[in-house]
Amino acid sequence: RLIRGALAAIPCFLILAASGLAQDKTAAAADLKQLRVNFETQVEKITRTADTATTNLPGQYTRSLAALEKTFQEQGKLDPLLTVKKERERFAAEGKGEADNVFADVKELAAVQLNYIKAVQAPPLKKARDIVSLTEQYTKSLTALQEKLTKGGNLEAAIEAKNEREALEKRPEVSAARFTIAEADANAPAEEDEPAATEKPAATAVARRLIQGADV
Repeated sequence: RLIRGALAAIPCFLILAASGLAQDKTAAAADLKQLRVNFETQVEKITRTADTATTNLPGQYTRSLAALEKTFQEQGKLDPLLTVKKERERFAAEGKGEADNVFADVKELAAVQLNYIKAVQAPPLKKARDIVSLTEQYTKSLTALQEKLTKGGNLEAAIEAKNEREALEKRPEVSAARFTIAEADANAPAEEDEPAATEKPAATAVARRLIQGADV
């Protein structure tokens, strides 16, 4: 009877073990899926925000040019007025602002042009930085999940998390974001060397703490 009872209990144990393993795999798959959904949702949100930020810029630039034209007209300044008119017509045809088209001899126009160029460049760069930051957070979450699954003996799910993490850098939005940042850094003006300090060391240290917002 004891042997028969032991043998009868074995299938029950195996069923419970299999059930627990299936639940673990289901939970792991759900965790990984949720991480992936969160990442993709945030990427879409970042992209949508960047697109919205740039949508109204051409219209704003055109209105700024028209206002500048009117100002020069009221001042009776024909030459700068014609220059602004030329830029407005060029922009209407080409739809883009470039540093090569900046009219340095009309400082008011040059200021409007440079502001537009800067405004157009800002959203894509912010988008790229936000995507890279999000990718780093996603990588950390996947690494933590991979370690958790490995410790729990769920190697199949751990490998899936590992593959997801390694595939991140091959995603087009991630590689494009890294390229945008690298290009911006390469084109950034070089920092000038700091002039020799003329203050006393103690005064300089205090000034630095004030700039950094630390308590003096």
